[in-house]
Amino acid sequence: EPKGTSSSISAAADEKGTPEAREIWKRMKVMTAAKPGTTSEYVANKLCHCCRKVKHTGVKFHCGKHTYCSSHFEKRLGFPAAHMQQNANGINHCPVCILTCTCKVCNERLMAVTQIMKSECTKQGCGPSEVQMDNLFELCTATPSSFASIAKSGETSRSSSNQAEKTSDTTKTSKSSASTGSKSKDNLDKLWYENLERLKPCIVNGKMDYSSLTDEKAKKQLNDFVYRQRKHFRMRQNNEDSPLTNERFEALSAANFPFELQKSASIQRSKSSTKKDIIVSLRDPSYKQIMEEYFKKLGPRTNQIEEGKLT
Repeated sequence: EPKGTSSSISAAADEKGTPEAREIWKRMKVMTAAKPGTTSEYVANKLCHCCRKVKHTGVKFHCGKHTYCSSHFEKRLGFPAAHMQQNANGINHCPVCILTCTCKVCNERLMAVTQIMKSECTKQGCGPSEVQMDNLFELCTATPSSFASIAKSGETSRSSSNQAEKTSDTTKTSKSSASTGSKSKDNLDKLWYENLERLKPCIVNGKMDYSSLTDEKAKKQLNDFVYRQRKHFRMRQNNEDSPLTNERFEALSAANFPFELQKSASIQRSKSSTKKDIIVSLRDPSYKQIMEEYFKKLGPRTNQIEEGKLT
């Protein structure tokens, strides 16, 4: 079985423990789930994805592109390939397509896609569960030669005419990429609206009030959600690209969401009586005349006026 260097194996193990890697697996399982009537099949004399050799027996996954020999199938999935029919219902995804395969090629691809998701999270100001990546399916399943161009351009589909003419499998992949991308976006929208519904009880008179929450984890998640919506609102106000679409903005407005932080009353009152205001009043041209009239009213006992000048 081909293996990577110790450093690449260690790096891959680190990446597989990240929230980004788990989110990649979660989304890809949904995108590549076996359709009714399609199952993995027991095959003979096929090239094994792991050992890169033609083996006598093995299992071709429902994607139709990847095969494990019987030895690697048992090591990776935990039961003999000969028992595949009895366990067919448990094999509803291809480990190579969703990048749970532990071979060197899949480990390196997972590391690369994980770094791209981290970068997108930073750009969009959100976590792995909310980041929009319409090209995730292509990034995980593309050939090594086309991966770089997809990662650079961020395209939602891989529709090269030259590749489409090579194999029918590539054509099927390019046709299904648009639908899988839209499904991913729909799932993100659903998650966003679920967060909004959990947030609504915490919006009281146009202000945030988390006193009704007893779960600190849930409170932190909603607090992070509020922070992101306010950040996206500022981006929208500055005419920048923002994940806060018109539909989301209207939904937040209908819930009386406070887009801006409320300033304290003490800060607002202090604006009317600052040191600068007092200094300006002392420099007022009419100050001398006002003070002279004041001392005249006090009478001569004050001795504050002498020949019309202040002493």
